[in-house]
Amino acid sequence: MGLPEGTKRGGKILATVNEGAMTSAGALFNISVISGFAAVVAATTAFQTMAGSTVNLPIHPILIVVVAIVILVALTSSPPAGMTIILPILASALLAGGSAANAGILTPEMIHRVATIASVSFETLPFNGMIVIILSMTKLSHKEGYMPMFLILCILPLIAAIVAALIYIVAPSLS
Repeated sequence: MGLPEGTKRGGKILATVNEGAMTSAGALFNISVISGFAAVVAATTAFQTMAGSTVNLPIHPILIVVVAIVILVALTSSPPAGMTIILPILASALLAGGSAANAGILTPEMIHRVATIASVSFETLPFNGMIVIILSMTKLSHKEGYMPMFLILCILPLIAAIVAALIYIVAPSLS
């Protein structure tokens, strides 16, 4: 955005602030929509059933974090929404005080780190808007262009999340 010749420094600063305010409104709106969607999903009976089933899986608690986050992100195609929905449930169920069997096994730091890594795993499924836009811009069909994207954007982060979880299982003192 070019400013006319002779504009004072204060006018340039004001123009910059105005431009920043206008562009930030879209980001703020998007985050608000994601948070609202998370609240609606969390209020459904199906979600409560799924969350209860996931938390009670007969696997190490840190692997439950990976499974729960991956499922929610795959359903919402949004890491912030998936984490907003499931992290409070995981924290209350898996940290000390939630379950006697899991008490003291996990720390909030462990859950946060593994959840953050796992959250990017299934963010880019074929119905994700970014994938649709990229494939249309490159004039590729999903059949032609999605498999390499899937391997790099879904499978590699999933492997990283599992490795991080396994590291915490083997060496929990690293948290």
